[in-house]
Amino acid sequence: MHIGGMARRGELSDRFIAAVVPASDHLVIVREGNEDGLFTKLSTQSKITLESVEKLAELDGVLRRIFRVK
Repeated sequence: MHIGGMARRGELSDRFIAAVVPASDHLVIVREGNEDGLFTKLSTQSKITLESVEKLAELDGVLRRIFRVK
């Protein structure tokens, strides 16, 4: 999960992201953090579902659905 925008991204964090994504089952991001398409590219390469939300407030519903919590 990446909940920061592009301001929270940089060379070092992008290397961590690239290392972790292939070991992931599902990606959830705030849309603003994917302006350069890095998460789209990595999720496609690793065949991992990518979900993006506009605002942090939307995470509750996404996480409840992913983890099947009512």
